[in-house]
Amino acid sequence: MRNINLKTITKNILTLIDYSGMSDLDFANILEKSDRTLKRMRNGEAEFNIDDVNLSVSFFGSQIADLNKGNFLAKSHFRHHLIDKHKNNTEYSVILKKRPTITFAIQYYLMIDPAFAQNGYSVNEIKTFFEKLSWKYSSAYISSAMARSNPMIQISGTKIVRGKKINIYKPQTSLASE
Repeated sequence: MRNINLKTITKNILTLIDYSGMSDLDFANILEKSDRTLKRMRNGEAEFNIDDVNLSVSFFGSQIADLNKGNFLAKSHFRHHLIDKHKNNTEYSVILKKRPTITFAIQYYLMIDPAFAQNGYSVNEIKTFFEKLSWKYSSAYISSAMARSNPMIQISGTKIVRGKKINIYKPQTSLASE
């Protein structure tokens, strides 16, 4: 390949890390780098070298030519694709089977759930939704994450459950229609 753009490839590998639900620290450990190095990459201050790119391509099951394109998108439910790909590789499967960040769970799973978009969920319903994916988050953690997800999530209403008023969360109206 003649025209490798490491800046574009770095950006796309960082996108794959996001779609995988892994922490930057976990991916840095796979590459045997420091998490500070990945922070520098996220800030545009550094790029992956060719060895890192090759290891990333192998890990993610991607092609360099695809990562070299500016408009790269990962598959839906990319994390599950990776778990299946690495099910016999204990070094990687242990990392991938860890519970992902709540931000990842909200952005890449909850936000695309049709029932969530249409009806909205309470914190308890969100907790149940994640438990079906084998991800355990406390109600307090979910509640604070929903508050932090303000650009994506809105409180669409309230209801009374066991005498207590609870919030119902939905995607922001502009996001639900996309």
